[in-house]
Amino acid sequence: MSVLPVETGRTRSLNTIMLFLVAIEPYLFNQLSFGLNGVASSPLPQDAASATYGLDLGAIWIILAAFTHVLTIEERNLVAPDLVHKYRLMRNLEIIVAAIFFVSLLPPFWTTLIGGTSLRYVLWGLTFFVRRTGNLYSRLVSKKTKS
Repeated sequence: MSVLPVETGRTRSLNTIMLFLVAIEPYLFNQLSFGLNGVASSPLPQDAASATYGLDLGAIWIILAAFTHVLTIEERNLVAPDLVHKYRLMRNLEIIVAAIFFVSLLPPFWTTLIGGTSLRYVLWGLTFFVRRTGNLYSRLVSKKTKS
């Protein structure tokens, strides 16, 4: 955020929307029971709660990808030229994570169980490894170019 041009209307609007989505994320997360006995106290049905949570996180990730995309536009010179490749990789990984959250909204991912856990939750857990794998790949590439 420190290098993004905040004075543009698009960036400001996306930042405001993201702040709202981040603010409601803890409430939506709290509505999830993950198979525990918390379903009765939740005002939302479990599949609606998890779908809303997935939609929220998918939207957050797509906004982050939009911010990162602004950094990858070489004509703006917002980051050093040698970092553009790194930011493009980050943007692409953010889009992949957002896509995983959006795809998990489909009904088959709620009804399919893996070890008693909804496939939707398994996909959400995999998003952690998408970003970490991308970070490791980025480090390996940068070490090879320095050598």
